[in-house]
Amino acid sequence: MKSSSAIRSPCESKAEVVTSNASGPRIVMMAPAFAPLGNPEAIVNSKLALAFLGAGWQVDVITRHCVTDYAYGREWEPLFEPLKVVTHQPAYRTGNRLRSHAAGVVCGLLAGHPLEGCRWAWHAAQLAGQMHARAPYDLVVTRATPDAAHLAGLLLAQRTGIPWVANWNDPTQGKYPPPYDAGGDARIGRLHERFLSTVARSATWLTFPCARLRRYICDYLGHGAIDRSSVIPHAGADLLSLASGPPGKEFVLCHTGALHPPRDPSAFFRGVADFARGVERDYRVRIRFCGIADQHVTQLAASYGLADSLELLGPQRYADALSSVASSTVAVVIEAPCAEGVFLPSKFVDYVSTGRPLLAVSPRTGTIADILSAHGGGIVAAPDDPEAIRAALATMYELWRQDRLDAEYGSRRLFSMFAPSTITAEYAALFQRLGILARSSR
Repeated sequence: MKSSSAIRSPCESKAEVVTSNASGPRIVMMAPAFAPLGNPEAIVNSKLALAFLGAGWQVDVITRHCVTDYAYGREWEPLFEPLKVVTHQPAYRTGNRLRSHAAGVVCGLLAGHPLEGCRWAWHAAQLAGQMHARAPYDLVVTRATPDAAHLAGLLLAQRTGIPWVANWNDPTQGKYPPPYDAGGDARIGRLHERFLSTVARSATWLTFPCARLRRYICDYLGHGAIDRSSVIPHAGADLLSLASGPPGKEFVLCHTGALHPPRDPSAFFRGVADFARGVERDYRVRIRFCGIADQHVTQLAASYGLADSLELLGPQRYADALSSVASSTVAVVIEAPCAEGVFLPSKFVDYVSTGRPLLAVSPRTGTIADILSAHGGGIVAAPDDPEAIRAALATMYELWRQDRLDAEYGSRRLFSMFAPSTITAEYAALFQRLGILARSSR
């Protein structure tokens, strides 16, 4: 295969223009997870803020300081450096554990909702209120998880009266579908349930990255939430797509991110092992993992005779992980064996940015299956069906040997769904509906 093109940031040459000539609506984003942290939630929120800036909109992001060690890094990457000047953290004393707990109780009482993260939410709303007094915002956008993001938005909206758009990328902790949790009907405590009810009643609008998650969460939010909600997918990064050349000697499968229960790669390894037995002797199957791989992964590889095929790259910075995907043959998503795949995994959008063909070890009824069946870009095999995984890999391998894999299953065809311009157009339509663009132009 030809070597992949170098991945570049879409903002590398535009950072000064974006930050100095901003116009349009003034947005304050409450995002506890944000750059420079490299976890998936932070990356999703950071790419959205980049899209806002790229549209010429003004945005300030209020996030929190993470004091714990984080395996995926905490240094600013070139892709996200334009966000430095718009990223803010509320300053407050932390103290020892007892003092921190006491301060959290006080902030929870002041906020009216004593949930985890309420101290940050209280101080984030205070900071946003001060910034709003100096230069008024047109709206507040809150990005959960965690739900403390919505508490900060609730407090700011109550104090200022500005519209509030609340977004969930995942269900509330404790309400994930089985086998993660007990489902949307699970009880997570009276105070947290009361808070969710308040958000459902108080937010101007609710957004979700996919239709199945929208329905799932709105079902337990109640209060007619689905009638004041819409789907806006994760924003992608406008990266260079890959060139395809003659088949090489290595068929490389690449997965990024952690694999913890209930995301179990057992069926994947069995399917790969069965597939690899049919590969010609001159060719090699390689399994590349970028992220935190526990002993279960190495043990599975060994038990299926794939120890020599396993390449563990460990936690990588975002750009490095994308480069690892881009230089692979097939990008792999491994989801839990849910009855319905309600998620739009952020890695799915990242993979699409690289253009690699996708093997989605994902529920047959689910968001990824919906997308790939409608638009192409990859093959879905159920997480508990090693034979389907083997068959999918055999199909892709034969196409790769014929130098037709990218033409048949390249995922770049999906990029327009997640392009920054597409996402900001969706938000612009929502802002128009809420009267925000008209107000910001006055």
